[in-house]
Amino acid sequence: MKPSTTTSKSFPKSSKEVSTAIAAAPERIHDPDCPYDPSYAAAVETFWKNATVRRPAQRGPGRRAKKVLLSVRYSPEVVAYFKSTGEGWQTRMDEALKEWVASRQPKPRKLTSVATQALSLNLSETDKARSYWVSRPYVADSLRTAIQASDILLIPEEGIRDIQDPLFPSGTEAFFRYLRDNAPRDMVVEICVSDERYQELSLNFDLVMLGSILVTSLALPVIKDLIAGYLKERLGKKRGETAQVQVSIKIEAGERTFSFDYKGPVSKLEDAVEQTGKLLAPQNSHFLRSLPEEDL
Repeated sequence: MKPSTTTSKSFPKSSKEVSTAIAAAPERIHDPDCPYDPSYAAAVETFWKNATVRRPAQRGPGRRAKKVLLSVRYSPEVVAYFKSTGEGWQTRMDEALKEWVASRQPKPRKLTSVATQALSLNLSETDKARSYWVSRPYVADSLRTAIQASDILLIPEEGIRDIQDPLFPSGTEAFFRYLRDNAPRDMVVEICVSDERYQELSLNFDLVMLGSILVTSLALPVIKDLIAGYLKERLGKKRGETAQVQVSIKIEAGERTFSFDYKGPVSKLEDAVEQTGKLLAPQNSHFLRSLPEEDL
């Protein structure tokens, strides 16, 4: 008995080879998974007319290389270490380099728990500067110039509970009127939303929520006094001594914008804002630079 043999035939490439293969095939071919009817030469030719042959690992048109080929020299001990890890050592070397690059990427600048006398202040740098708020879709074009020129700007919260529209805490309208009526004449007070898009969110917290305020560095001492006056008028002397307040003040310091988030007794808010202003004063710029990188 002769051993069976298997003959391997190459896949037809040219139109002539395809036609020959079709002619040699059974009269009717039924293949439910085939995107065309292989029994008809016209259908076969139409399907394959614009096809391109691509070898394994060959990139398609318009695709960029995922890795860059270059010649580089490493220390012998480095190469020896990765080779000792076995097959795929080049990939592991690439992963190690990517981890090193990721560890050197700039991190959000944070000034955490900076003790100042009896207060512990928490500051962080934010990338949502004035330009971000001026360009928001809920701000009418007629309002953008005034927002750009404002010294004190009430800004909304975005994306609360999957609500698309911007939201302000309950009482913001009264707070806004107080700021406008009591701010110095040379200071512009604005709110970052068009009238028709304005909405307030009422939360049943035993907490006075003032929302978020963007201020210039020159307006920081002013907003401190305005907040104190507003809370005194709203709460009265007795409740003002025990009430808790929450506010986020975004402070423009040169080309950077810092966020000071406060939640605590009303009685300590003025001191906290004042100490924050001192930390961000131009003469203390060395303080920001001297912090360890992991705290920035």
